[in-house]
Amino acid sequence: MKKTPKVILLIETTHAYGRGLIRGIAQYSRHHGPWSFYREAPFYGKLGQSQIRMSELKKINADGIIVREPGRIEDFLSLKIPIVTSPTLVHPKIPTILTNADKIGVLAAEHLLERGFKHFAYCGFETLAWSLHRHSSFRERIQRAGFQADHFLSSVKQISSPSEKQRKRLSDWLISQPKPAGIMACNDDMGRSILEACKSAQIPVPEQIAVVGVDDDPLICELTDPPLSSVALHSEKAGYEAAELLDRLMQGEKMKGQIIPHAPSHVVPRQSTDTLAVEDPDVAKALVFIRSHFKESISVEDVSNEVAVSSRNLYTKFMAVRGHSVHKEIQKVRIGHICTLLAETDLSIQQITMDMEFTGIEHIARYFYKEKGMSLREFRKNFGKYTQRV
Repeated sequence: MKKTPKVILLIETTHAYGRGLIRGIAQYSRHHGPWSFYREAPFYGKLGQSQIRMSELKKINADGIIVREPGRIEDFLSLKIPIVTSPTLVHPKIPTILTNADKIGVLAAEHLLERGFKHFAYCGFETLAWSLHRHSSFRERIQRAGFQADHFLSSVKQISSPSEKQRKRLSDWLISQPKPAGIMACNDDMGRSILEACKSAQIPVPEQIAVVGVDDDPLICELTDPPLSSVALHSEKAGYEAAELLDRLMQGEKMKGQIIPHAPSHVVPRQSTDTLAVEDPDVAKALVFIRSHFKESISVEDVSNEVAVSSRNLYTKFMAVRGHSVHKEIQKVRIGHICTLLAETDLSIQQITMDMEFTGIEHIARYFYKEKGMSLREFRKNFGKYTQRV
């Protein structure tokens, strides 16, 4: 009789990323197991370090382990069993889930740039490498667009147990920012803190400050006031591939620093960024029209007729304000919605084609590939919550 592998999972589940990893691991176990799991979720404030003593882990006699943010990797190596980690810093010999922090910052920056902001800032943690990395990529993308980004860095304690002094420090900083401003929060926790500080300081959101977080955690994003826009990570796929790799390791494959790449897919827009900070009234009117009719097969001429400005003049205005053409704006909005449908729903590609008024699947496929560099099916496979239908 085949032995059931025993796997230790030390992954915190208070946040969407950890819960996604767990779902992906569980899915792999259902398909290729079963596995027997031992779990104890580490506390977020301890940066994912387990409270379990190593002596207790050794008594479990496990076959493998997947751990989020190990404090001392040498302790886990002492178990002498295969291990896959999801750390901030990569160990040269240990298999690792590696999140693309660069793309996270870029997606957040582009989301705010598309809304017309000229003032930007980043809020994050001063001692956490992943937060600093996201800050760097956000700042660099904003600078490439010709702008600067201020920053506000705090300790983790400001999120876990903020004092009145810390709250006031954040509120005072937000008041001091030039407005309207687009702000990236390092994660949804920080995004929630920013929204609460804006409310305390009586700063309208999103009209004066728009906020985008990271993780797309519905337990946070849907309960903030207003609801928080956020970069979606969809860690289920990373969890599934981590379990797949661990399975191979438990069957004899050597640990040699294998990397499981994990990239964010898109920004899930909510009310916290539902605004357009555009001074030119013709461009603003055109943007409202495009966002109200993006499901239709609208043309540049349709937009110029709505605004009552010639196509040539509207092109000049868009290039000055947005840095790209009206046609490109239509394409970006339509592609963004297609990405959302592929990632967030189980609608078939045929249904998406009809919903977006494309002439056929080949048409939408060419349109999507030109912008994203991958097929519709590849995007859904990489980032979709529902992969059974293509």
